[in-house]
Amino acid sequence: MDVEEQRCDLESPLIPDPQEHALQSRKGLLNNDEIVEEVKKQLLSLAGASMATSFASVTGLSLILGMCSALDTFCAFLLQLYGPNAGNILQFLGQDPEISSAAGDYARFMIPCIFAYAILQCHARFLQTQNNVVPMIVSTGTATLLHLLICWVMVYKTSLGYRGAAVANALTLLDQCIVIVSLCQSFPLLQEHMDWILKGGLPWNSPLF
Repeated sequence: MDVEEQRCDLESPLIPDPQEHALQSRKGLLNNDEIVEEVKKQLLSLAGASMATSFASVTGLSLILGMCSALDTFCAFLLQLYGPNAGNILQFLGQDPEISSAAGDYARFMIPCIFAYAILQCHARFLQTQNNVVPMIVSTGTATLLHLLICWVMVYKTSLGYRGAAVANALTLLDQCIVIVSLCQSFPLLQEHMDWILKGGLPWNSPLF
């Protein structure tokens, strides 16, 4: 049974009851333990997401960027395929087991990012060769505004938790790809050059043309 807190007035005893003092101290310790556990949980999610982002950037996104920059000799395969095993790989490299497990969960949800990122980088390099930055500016601005809403919904309104941020990144990249492809189709000169490049890279009898 909880002991009611005594008021500090003239009727209060000069020496507090040891049993009551011990009970209040125990309550304070329980509250502190709950706070520490909650903070530890939040920091674990943040550390796992940060580690997974670094791992995915090194093993997947950077390689896609290299392949789009004519470095396919050094980027013949995608290490992002190791994403499902990111937690085990990080533990093998000596990282904290709990953080590695959280990073592995986050990395698995980042795998769809690589497909949208590949399409985005190809179009970005194409626009650089055409000296046209308008589609990139519009697509980036649109994706940035939508990312705030998408990330908030995925993290706080779904059961994904911190993993929702990875899904939000994939959806944002996909949205940026849709916008930039639509803008490239709307510019006649860009459409003409893109058709010429695609026809040169595909078989002449391709059903797409």
